[in-house]
Amino acid sequence: MMETVNIVLPDATRPLDPGVVSRLLERHASDSSIRIVIATGAHRVPDVERERRRLEIPREVPLFVHDCDAAHERLGEWEYDPAILSAQRNILVGPITFHYLAGFGGGRKLIAPGCLSRKSITALHRLSYDQDCSGPASGTGMGCLEGNPFHAALVEAAKRIGGEIETVNLLPSGEEIRGDLVSAHREACRRYLEENCIEIAEPAERALVRQPHDTDLYQAHKALVAAAQATREGGEITLMARCPAGFGPKGFAEALEWPTIEEHASRLRKNFQVPVATALSLRRLAQRFRIRILSDLLPGERLGRIGITVLPETEDRNVRGETYDLVLPRGAATLPVVKRCHSCSLSISRSESDKR
Repeated sequence: MMETVNIVLPDATRPLDPGVVSRLLERHASDSSIRIVIATGAHRVPDVERERRRLEIPREVPLFVHDCDAAHERLGEWEYDPAILSAQRNILVGPITFHYLAGFGGGRKLIAPGCLSRKSITALHRLSYDQDCSGPASGTGMGCLEGNPFHAALVEAAKRIGGEIETVNLLPSGEEIRGDLVSAHREACRRYLEENCIEIAEPAERALVRQPHDTDLYQAHKALVAAAQATREGGEITLMARCPAGFGPKGFAEALEWPTIEEHASRLRKNFQVPVATALSLRRLAQRFRIRILSDLLPGERLGRIGITVLPETEDRNVRGETYDLVLPRGAATLPVVKRCHSCSLSISRSESDKR
């Protein structure tokens, strides 16, 4: 009897070359019952046929799109998509990039939070914030794996599904680093860090950042986090992000309307929700920096109430012509660091969770 193998892929928020999928299908077609699972996490559930076209998945290959609000199966403290638990092998495929809380994307994130229930996703993300929700937990951050409690929780949640887990970690160069859940992913992160970290001598006074995958403000916020790593307190960050889908998931825009940061944090402590936490992060960035966003699709008046200036896209040429100390054309795909702070910012050696 052939084993059931899942090829687990990210949704459209993490672009993927269809050729990668095609090669995996060819490699496993003869000895396995193959199916594709799209790991959406708590993102909007995409249309199945659109995903099939986007990734050029043949009609004869079963395609499952994860829905965090559908029925899940509990295993320990987390609830998983049944499609993940019913396979003998899960092959986790995804690009490596920075993540502002987990350190890096890819690998374990395809399972957790990628294929968990909404309840589990919320509980898991709560571990990335400190006890009183005043900010991210110590050890979290872009480029950080060692001592990162969120990364450790993701690894443990992914390990729990059992069976064989393989990762295919994709670097921007097109190289694929294959292997197990922990060591192959860690090696890919090390390589990505070497190639996508830039040093500057002093914190920038003015930064310009573009978010290529600017679906909504919820996603584009990650580019602001990247620029903030190397911009001085009170400095200016200009974000080029159209955000055609507007603010993003339910709860994000609503939380930005709450009168004060203190009330926002208080509500988050009482009822932790990921979009609300991300909205608080955006408000805190607006408190620390002068933020401008170049977009015709975001409401300037609403964002102005939290201190963010929205510029019309007719200002594009003027914005590009200004002088900046830091320019990040690839948004959150690049980690800028101030040279004298380098050692405290970048750490990917093995965490306690990795070692087990």
